[in-house]
Amino acid sequence: MKTSAITEILKSIPIFSSLSENDINGIMISSEAKTYKCGDEVKSEGCITVILSGNAAVKKEVGGKAIIMRMMDAGGIFGVASLFSEEEEGVSFLEASKKTDVLFIPKTLILQLVRSNGDFAETYIRFLTSRIKFLNLRIKAYTSGSTEAKLAFHLLMLDEDGNGRVDIGVSLIKLAEMLDIGRASLYRAMDALCEKDIISRDGHSVLIKDRKLLSAVADGNF
Repeated sequence: MKTSAITEILKSIPIFSSLSENDINGIMISSEAKTYKCGDEVKSEGCITVILSGNAAVKKEVGGKAIIMRMMDAGGIFGVASLFSEEEEGVSFLEASKKTDVLFIPKTLILQLVRSNGDFAETYIRFLTSRIKFLNLRIKAYTSGSTEAKLAFHLLMLDEDGNGRVDIGVSLIKLAEMLDIGRASLYRAMDALCEKDIISRDGHSVLIKDRKLLSAVADGNF
């Protein structure tokens, strides 16, 4: 992939948005790009991983099997929240869903940026705060017993950039497996959200029409 294309991808990622051209160039020089084929696990310990092309599934071992948590396309970023964690057990991992190019940004470089660039440090902290809020919402959604809450949270998680357009990335049968709910229950929940005019769906694509109400559903308050 051309350097200019990688640069544009990095600039489009919120945590790098405050960086100068020199800082972005520094990332390019100090990072390593690799290509993975479908089914390969993307080894990313000690790095932040950026998807440059293709897509990958974020998976987690639950009850002895790997559950897909979400799908990541070009511009997706993985490992920000866990970069400074010393815990290895239970951490999510990436698996390429097709031929996928990734960029590994080393922890040492991120540390250097945090220490030398106040704006970057603030952006990084803001990102981590948003992840904590999502994790709290996720716990509540997955323990509420409400299929609609689980679905609502999953859609919000997929719409991290807030543009309201979500590609589920998998069939509804696979999505039901991912969310650990019955297929019929998922269909009913999807139809209910559409009938309430909170979302609309066209195949694997979902348009979030009312993010506030969808958040209320995920939070169990609607």
